[in-house]
Amino acid sequence: YHGHGIRKDLAEALEGLNPRFMRFPGGCVVHGGGDGFWDTYRWKTTVGPKETRKSLKNTWGYNQSMDIGYFEYFQLCEDMGMQPLPILPCGVSCQGVNGGWGMKNQAQEVVAMEDMDEWVQDALDLIEWANGDVNTKWGAVRAAAGHPEPFNLKYLGIGNEEKITPEFAERFKYMYNKIMEKHPEIVIVGTAGPGSHPGNPDYENSWKLAEEIGLPIIDEHYYDPRQQYIDSRQYDSDFYKDKKCKVYLGEYSVKDHSHGEKNQWGDALAEAIYLLHVERNADKVVMTSYAPLFAYKHNTNWNPNLIYFDNERPFLTCSYYVQQMFGQSSGQYFYGDCVKFADGDDEFKNHLLGQSVILNVNKRELYVKLANMTDASKSVNIDLSRFSVKPNAVKTILSGNLDDENNYDKQPVSPVKEDVKVSKKMNVEVPAHSLIMYTIKL
Repeated sequence: YHGHGIRKDLAEALEGLNPRFMRFPGGCVVHGGGDGFWDTYRWKTTVGPKETRKSLKNTWGYNQSMDIGYFEYFQLCEDMGMQPLPILPCGVSCQGVNGGWGMKNQAQEVVAMEDMDEWVQDALDLIEWANGDVNTKWGAVRAAAGHPEPFNLKYLGIGNEEKITPEFAERFKYMYNKIMEKHPEIVIVGTAGPGSHPGNPDYENSWKLAEEIGLPIIDEHYYDPRQQYIDSRQYDSDFYKDKKCKVYLGEYSVKDHSHGEKNQWGDALAEAIYLLHVERNADKVVMTSYAPLFAYKHNTNWNPNLIYFDNERPFLTCSYYVQQMFGQSSGQYFYGDCVKFADGDDEFKNHLLGQSVILNVNKRELYVKLANMTDASKSVNIDLSRFSVKPNAVKTILSGNLDDENNYDKQPVSPVKEDVKVSKKMNVEVPAHSLIMYTIKL
């Protein structure tokens, strides 16, 4: 099975999301702690024979054996049809350790500029390892591991949530320019720093840097309470209008202290409504990924996570099923005028509602998604007159009480599918606290 060191049931859970890419190795392990670079993740130690790999106690305080390293990540991406998105450090450590978070002057270790070529070379060598011919130095390493064909790496991330200081900007620009000189075909993904919302100085500084150097994609991260996802329509703002740099929403989820940072159906439904807003702005936001992805059920230092597991089985959260629905309904075209909520209500007036219509031209399928977070059922008029729709469709329903939580004992929220008849014009009911998707053949 194509797990490549990942347990079969966990690999199946990942594949069940229908993912298009995977970002790794993940978060603050990328660049080490605020007390230096001793625990920085170095990809070169994770691609050779497993008995030669160097284990590492990481920034999050646990040991990584590196039995699953870059070689396994790339193979996993290849087998599941995902684009690999490796993230490399750029000579600046994580400022969020040793009391750094919340402090006015956060600690940030930096590499001397005269030593930056080592970090640049790591990036160039990674590209050669992933894409190079077997006759190249690092292409030969890949071939010796049993994969002579190139992985065809397209995206490379530089940095993860670093505070956007002048020192960071100098080192990021240095790496960016050096990589572009050698590999203009690689799409570099930058970072918008921690807390990627307007008004945050790091957010403002990161966007200035992105526009200055012509960065193609910038990685925004935020973890907010449920109400923030309901209220916010960040990508509707004029700030993003006409920006050449696109957004990768690389880390996000509802993280709500009011109910113990659990993953409840109300959280997942708020994320779904927010994602419908993101779909409407797909000309600005080109990639999204919920984070974190996996967590061992009995030893977490961050909650919530998308997929929990113990020694026997995975536990799929409410948010997992929302992500799955969106993963199964990707396409090339968005239509925002096919759905009308009755009584003049719509998602612009009432942020507890959401809708999108997505066309996938390759599959010749239409996906109509409807969200209702209110306490009452909503009537919706759907007009698909511009499409040639077949009468038989599949309706997928996610629903529950807002405080429902999937856990060991029960899974109150999971998809329910039914075969339904559809027409070009129809009126449907969307129950309270529900997310519905119609998959319609053309």
